[in-house]
Amino acid sequence: MEKAAARVALTVAGWLTVTVLVGPGVANAQEHPRALKELVTRLNVSDRGIAAWLEKLGVRPTGPVGERLLIVDSAGEPIVERNGGTSAVVLDADLDRVLCTPGTSAVLVHNHPSNVGLSAADIGQLSKPGVAAIAAIGHDGSVFIAAAGRGTDRDFLQARQYTQALNEVRRRLQAEWPSQNVSISVSDAQLNHLVARALAQAGIIQYWADLRGDTRASYDLAAPVFNRVVAGTAAYLRQVEKPSLSAHRFTARGSG
Repeated sequence: MEKAAARVALTVAGWLTVTVLVGPGVANAQEHPRALKELVTRLNVSDRGIAAWLEKLGVRPTGPVGERLLIVDSAGEPIVERNGGTSAVVLDADLDRVLCTPGTSAVLVHNHPSNVGLSAADIGQLSKPGVAAIAAIGHDGSVFIAAAGRGTDRDFLQARQYTQALNEVRRRLQAEWPSQNVSISVSDAQLNHLVARALAQAGIIQYWADLRGDTRASYDLAAPVFNRVVAGTAAYLRQVEKPSLSAHRFTARGSG
């Protein structure tokens, strides 16, 4: 573990400027500042790049279905690997200490067999000062990446900020169900992605996503509804998180 921690520390120079991740298609401009296009290119999440990542993560067409975690450097080279169960990877205490060390700037990459977006636990990793970004790659090739934003409250990111976003997205989706413009099953499939988009539009996190295969088709079925839900939730979050977001903006201006 000491050797792994030393190698992780080498990523600092390459990741200190990480502020937002970019993606085509479904994201609002506020979600993807241009600064991190370079980072996405470095990670190589093109068609060939995704196939290579899935291979690194041990995803095989006929193999067992489970999650695997790679902690990588800025070039995408593995530093630490952990195997998990069907829907989660458990972090041991030694690894968690590395991720909680300021300046480590680790990038967590793992697979999602279900092809859904980043979970509450995934987003919660961004509260750790040593985590620069977290990425999930679906077995259909969809990619979801997030980093802390200017409004991230590291003490309450998962417990308050994510929960508020989740509850509001759910409320707004349920209000759309009677119109039959979006089904319950499609809403559930896109829930994590919508929550992350709303958090990003509110300035709480930074987010990039590229939906592919069935995940893209599912989103396109109700894209106008989803965009309304995300915009409404982001507006709600900006209001309820206004003191926190204002404090972060003041700190940013005052820090020079």
